[in-house]
Amino acid sequence: MTKTIAATLLILISATANAFQCPKDHEPELEYAEAESVYVARINSVEFYQDINDGKDAKLLLAKFSIQETLKGESKEHGEVTDLVGIGTGFVNFIPGLTYILAIRKKPADYEKDHIDLCNILGMAFDVNDKELQETIKKLKSSGSGL
Repeated sequence: MTKTIAATLLILISATANAFQCPKDHEPELEYAEAESVYVARINSVEFYQDINDGKDAKLLLAKFSIQETLKGESKEHGEVTDLVGIGTGFVNFIPGLTYILAIRKKPADYEKDHIDLCNILGMAFDVNDKELQETIKKLKSSGSGL
């Protein structure tokens, strides 16, 4: 009986953990093309941030980053994005010190800050000079989308 309950719980938890999925046609090049801005950015800090939209309180993280390279969009030195906390939300779980390729879409009018989820992360590495990260950057640049 205990094994049956444990197995059932495991199935329910794993099903919930996979509730968020990027669209089937999701490709980094498509995400790049549809993004308003694409940055190679180093996360400096992550803190809890509460954004109140539609009268609801939502627990959001605010990730502050320094931009190491602008691949598309407005060039600037620093930026911020929110990340919705929770299972099944596309939670990125940004880690300070890591470098990410962030594809930021046009912000809805009722959002205070730019928002991002797992589908908007085109690459990640401990170091901006990481070989795989640099290959991804090169591939995105050569795709010509949005340039």
